[in-house]
Amino acid sequence: MAAGNRYALGFGTGIILGFYALFVFSIWMNIRHSKSFDVVLPTGMNILHLVWLLLAVGDRGDMVLWSFCGLLLIVSYGISLIVLNVCRIKRREFSLPILLYQLVSWLFWTTLILFVWDVARSRSLA
Repeated sequence: MAAGNRYALGFGTGIILGFYALFVFSIWMNIRHSKSFDVVLPTGMNILHLVWLLLAVGDRGDMVLWSFCGLLLIVSYGISLIVLNVCRIKRREFSLPILLYQLVSWLFWTTLILFVWDVARSRSLA
C-alpha cells in the first residue's frame, strides 16, 4: 500500500470515528440536558458547521474564502465555549459530560475545517 493511501485511510478513519463520537455525544446530551444552553449551543453549531461544509463543497468556487469563513466560525465557537464554561464553573454547575460534548464537537469541526483550509490553500498555490 502506498504511503499516500495509508494517510488517506487513516484520515478517513479518524473522520468517521470523530463523526460517530460527535453523533453519540449529541444524542446523549440532548436526551439528558435538552433545555440547557450549554448543550443547545454545540448542537446548533454542529448544524451550522454541517451546512457550511455542504455549501463549501457544493460551491467549488473560492475555497480559500469558504475556509476563512470556516476558521472565523471555529474561533468564535471556541471563544463562546470558553466563556460558557467559565460562567458554568463560577455558578458551581460544572458537568464533565457536557464539557466532553463541547470539546468533541469543537475538535471535530476544527480538524475538518483545517483540512479544508489546507486543501484549498494547496490548490490555490498550484
